Amino acid sequence: MLTETRFENCKPCSTPMEHNLKLSRTSGDLLDDLTMYRAIVGSLRYLSSTRPDIAYAVQVVSQFMGIARTMHLDAVHRFLLYFQNTQDVGLFFPAKGEPVLEAFADADFEGCLYTRGSTSGWCVKV
Repeated sequence: MLTETRFENCKPCSTPMEHNLKLSRTSGDLLDDLTMYRAIVGSLRYLSSTRPDIAYAVQVVSQFMGIARTMHLDAVHRFLLYFQNTQDVGLFFPAKGEPVLEAFADADFEGCLYTRGSTSGWCVKV
């Protein structure tokens, strides 16, 4: 993905999303073509199944698939900079001992500023 987007030689960053980033549906210019934004976000959604460290940030940028603006594309580009430092991060399943299944869930209440919708999430550990 870094090569396809020409981000392989860029300066890396240490987090997938800026701290306290507030993305808006109305700030910034609309993107002329949503194809690249949607392709990158689609790839990020696929990657988030094995990269829990990006799951929340991917959920945030996924909200703007139909109305992406320049600020949203900048947020998506930050993932690519983050991947420069974290190409070796992922899930590891050791092949020893009895498997133990644990599940966790969390949610906020009316966390979306626009729809007052809630966000929920879950994690299953093996």
